[in-house]
Amino acid sequence: MTGVDVRPGPCVNELLTSWLARVAVHSGCEPLVLTGAIWPEWRIWTVDADRQLSPEHAQAAALWFTLPVEAVCACTLMEVGEKLHGCAAPNRPLWPWIITQGNRNRLRRAGLPFCPKCLADDPQPYYRLEWRLAWMVGCELHGARLVDRCDRCHAICEPHRSTAATGDLAHCVECGFDLRRSTCEPVDDQALSLQRRANEIFNSGLADWGDEDVSRMEWFQRARSLLAKDLCQVDGQSAAAMGHRQIGLWFELQGPMEREARLKVLAGLLSGDAPPAFRPADYRRAPLSAQSLEVKKLRVRRSRTSPLARERVQEAWARWLRRNRLW
Repeated sequence: MTGVDVRPGPCVNELLTSWLARVAVHSGCEPLVLTGAIWPEWRIWTVDADRQLSPEHAQAAALWFTLPVEAVCACTLMEVGEKLHGCAAPNRPLWPWIITQGNRNRLRRAGLPFCPKCLADDPQPYYRLEWRLAWMVGCELHGARLVDRCDRCHAICEPHRSTAATGDLAHCVECGFDLRRSTCEPVDDQALSLQRRANEIFNSGLADWGDEDVSRMEWFQRARSLLAKDLCQVDGQSAAAMGHRQIGLWFELQGPMEREARLKVLAGLLSGDAPPAFRPADYRRAPLSAQSLEVKKLRVRRSRTSPLARERVQEAWARWLRRNRLW
């Protein structure tokens, strides 16, 4: 690698993976080459490194960039996980309120959200840590909905696959389209208002639920319980506008448009005078009785005489598209 400064520090609030990819691309090499030099025996791009950076790997990066290890850890989602859940479990496949990208080797099943106007304003385009937070659906500075795919070829955003040929992290890795020219649509006012409220609670650590003062962790747990599919129903008009895409997926697996629709409904639930009923953190469905289990064993599977509901077929189709990176 050549250049004046091949080991710059992270930008303000930059994700670890964005930092590594940005440094590599601007140094004239691929991210694989840079990370192979820092961690010769760790295939960082096959895992969610923003959530799974061990103390040993953080120390190695700190030595390479000659920075305090705290500066490296600040680029990960570990502190966010501790604030939301009390502890961060790196190997847990899904963290509530943290977008799950779904790793398969170097490929992802969900794109990294971004604001096109923010990327356009950056001297060196980079991806913010807050864009991985599931309640972040719009840019509060520009009032635009976040985007997670290419406008031209609809490939998901995977900046870690950028190369020196792309020049920066603001181009689609599949077709080369400049992501800064992506269409910017206004974000829903109700969803944006709830997003701002969630940000205030996350930053201050103080919240209220009706007349009750609750901790930050408790507020996010209660709000997340209301996002259950049977409690937070998206209206038909919004669902039709989304083409029923990803409606049946977990909130953290959905794209910005789908999460925006869910947050809009949640904002309505939280806007009432009385706090809505929520499910406790240890909620589980009631276990089957011995009699019902016996009936279930004796029940003979019958051939289906009527077609599946349209919604179930569309949800299964959305899952298949996501699993194969085709949506």
